[in-house]
Amino acid sequence: MGLSIRRISCDEGMIRKITRDKGAGKQNMEERDKEFWRNLYQLAAMGINLVAATFIGLFMGWAIDNWLTPRLNWHTSPWFTMVFLLFGIIAGFKNMFQMAKKTNIEKPGEENGGKGDFKDKDKDKF
Repeated sequence: MGLSIRRISCDEGMIRKITRDKGAGKQNMEERDKEFWRNLYQLAAMGINLVAATFIGLFMGWAIDNWLTPRLNWHTSPWFTMVFLLFGIIAGFKNMFQMAKKTNIEKPGEENGGKGDFKDKDKDKF
């Protein structure tokens, strides 16, 4: 087996196109980096909102239980805590799904990734 080296000739137009494409690649890389950080921020915000809503519900239930016991002599110790903890978890997941739905909105000029338009199919069913 022998190695052969061929000389490839390029005209000036091709060289300009290659250098122009490299600049566009750099710009696309910057846009992808910005999109990556934006998506990472949104995921972090979803997690923080879920945890915060859970702890707020837990704290509210605990505070109501501790407020009712000495004042009204009602011994509701774990019940309001558990109910409000459940409310906090539900609110956190609701908020997380709303944020995920908001970020899933298509960008202008993009189609559904070549998978077809599912929204119109769902409208016909109802």
